[in-house]
Amino acid sequence: MNDQFQIPLFPPDMMQKIKDAHAMIEKDKEIERLKKDLSHERHVKAGYIGAYKKNKK
Repeated sequence: MNDQFQIPLFPPDMMQKIKDAHAMIEKDKEIERLKKDLSHERHVKAGYIGAYKKNKK
């Protein structure tokens, strides 16, 4: 009477697949954040170069 009928909700390897997918999503978010930071730094550098050239004249 102590034995209960158990229905597996997920296959045994499903939790690992979920962890891998979550890690990939987080990695993609980090890559997007780094791309935005890089774009910002490029614009800042271009602004400094433009100001330098303007003041040089």
